[in-house]
Amino acid sequence: MTKEALNKKIKIEIRKAMDASEFDDNQIRYKCNEFGVVYSQGRFSRYTSPLNNDPMPVALAVALCNVLNIDMNSLFSGNQIENLLPQVSPPEDINGAEIPKELLDNLLSKQNYIYDTATDICHYNCIEGDWYLCFISTHPDEPDKILHGKMTVSYSKSDYCNAHISLDTNRGFEKQYSGIIFGSHSTKSWYAFLKANIKNEFSIAEFCSLTFQNIAFNQKNDCMLSLCLTSAAGPERLPTVHRVLFTRNKIEDERILRKIHSSLLMNTSEIIVKEDDLNTIRNELKNTKNKKLLDFYESLISSSEDRETVIKFDDIILLKQAKKKHGEDFEKLVANELLTVLRRYSAEDKYILRFGKINKVARTVVRGILKEAGLLDLP
Repeated sequence: MTKEALNKKIKIEIRKAMDASEFDDNQIRYKCNEFGVVYSQGRFSRYTSPLNNDPMPVALAVALCNVLNIDMNSLFSGNQIENLLPQVSPPEDINGAEIPKELLDNLLSKQNYIYDTATDICHYNCIEGDWYLCFISTHPDEPDKILHGKMTVSYSKSDYCNAHISLDTNRGFEKQYSGIIFGSHSTKSWYAFLKANIKNEFSIAEFCSLTFQNIAFNQKNDCMLSLCLTSAAGPERLPTVHRVLFTRNKIEDERILRKIHSSLLMNTSEIIVKEDDLNTIRNELKNTKNKKLLDFYESLISSSEDRETVIKFDDIILLKQAKKKHGEDFEKLVANELLTVLRRYSAEDKYILRFGKINKVARTVVRGILKEAGLLDLP
């Protein structure tokens, strides 16, 4: 076994023990201090990640073995390198949910749900088939990286609808998710619940759920924007919500990906742009060679009251103004061109979140407030 293969094997075994531990990564890192091993969070994450090629220092390996009660001899025996590489071939059977039909009947029967393909088959026209997906990575080291994947929705032998996702992690391996998908007449939405398929050493036991935007049932559909509740990539696996775009055609053109980037962010109707960026935006709009669009932008700037550090826009109000002034075609132009540029500059100044995470600070703060108020019993 080569040095690189041995390093990867050691990292994989230690990573598995860390994931199974009652302590999170930061707690484990602090416990290593007791053995004279002190690293920053970033370096600790690099050295303990099987996806990073940096060799794990011997002192850290020894400290982790003591903290996690690992027999060091076990790190130097067993699998050959080929068994350490991820297996990316998709499962033969797309039905990965393995949920008894009777259970779904009990959960969803007599409710306003669409799940039984035997009786609701006409409703699946808008969701059935292959979809290409993209979203902004939730890994802390990939702030602007757009990841891609594919979802297949099909009718199963068990008379409910299956969804299977293959996700390219951009780290040399794929992740596979399988589960069920059903709709709701009340919300005019689709819901998918998926579990990770344990296919290789990089797989983790996790669930994620998708809620798709309101779409018309009984009609063909070619574009859906959804919210995904999942565990973030990275060492801490924090609870995270982010947007995912689904399209019938794969998006590979970098120019298009740059345009839709801001639509994948967790934004509100309010757009905040620094005054320093206004001229840069003006020059970008000049490149569209649409004088009407540039004039509309100039009128927005001149009417804004916020001139000190930032200027605020509201996308809903802005589109209404565009339609009232020049009609529906101009409204679409503003949505596709102007809003895209404004949101991109707003995002670059960190006024828009890539995703929403619940980290240790958030938990500590709210627990401290409730503890001080006498509403919690545990110390």
